[in-house]
Amino acid sequence: MKKNKNNFKKKETEEFKPFTPEVKERIIEKYKNRPRTPRESNNLLNELMQYTRDYQIIGWFIEELDFPFPDDEEPATLNIVKKIDKIFEQELQKYLRKISDRACKSGSVFAETDMGNACLEIIACTERIARLARELPVSVGIQNAKEEVNEVVGRELKIIVEQTREGWLKVKLPFILPKKEKGSSAYLRDVLYCALQDYFSDREPVKFDHSVIVVKHVYGKGRKDKMRCDHDNFEINFITDAIALFALPDDSPEHCQMFSYSERGEKEHSCIYLVPEQDFMKYYSHHIMRNFS
Repeated sequence: MKKNKNNFKKKETEEFKPFTPEVKERIIEKYKNRPRTPRESNNLLNELMQYTRDYQIIGWFIEELDFPFPDDEEPATLNIVKKIDKIFEQELQKYLRKISDRACKSGSVFAETDMGNACLEIIACTERIARLARELPVSVGIQNAKEEVNEVVGRELKIIVEQTREGWLKVKLPFILPKKEKGSSAYLRDVLYCALQDYFSDREPVKFDHSVIVVKHVYGKGRKDKMRCDHDNFEINFITDAIALFALPDDSPEHCQMFSYSERGEKEHSCIYLVPEQDFMKYYSHHIMRNFS
């Protein structure tokens, strides 16, 4: 994106206020005599971000008004926005165009290795953007930012917590669990914690001592076998951490065991069951043996 100091009218989404020349002049007039401190620099940054996320425009204002960056570095918010912009401009759009162009030319993009790789790169890009976006509310100083982010993410993920007719605890996540060492799963731990907290808010606390945590990975029918992950490569610590807070004395081997398996389904998702040890063979016969019958 070419830098243009006179480019003050960026196409905005509806979440932003109109960024007019009058707004530009008002902001310059408001801050031109303010003390050049990191605090005032952040105030300027937060006000500008009500109108635009274009870091070139924001950077121009800070430079034009001769405001310092905190500790002679870019403010955290501006740095995050620049990273998101870079991923979107240089990576995500490239792969989206690649798939779109191939689909327009051939009418199909299936069973092509390079298209499959492009799809995986899109997933990786969007995950990186989402991870950075979750940092924005904290960087701009929103009160209770972490709780607000967890609520939004949980609402969008649609995590379901319920009790089965057998009395087992069940948590349904609308995605396949992340692989180990593929980004942070801390936000998933927090979101799952919030979902469990909401579920138990109007119920008596329970403790399932001597239980089995069963993790079921449900793959869509269209996913190839080579794209399925080995069970020992999934990130599951966030699950045991969250469940132990509400339904286990702790997640040590003395109190719980782990069992993982996979199956095919219409939509990809993951289910976690907390099953008392004495009921595990009942679960196994009802949910797993039927796949081999």
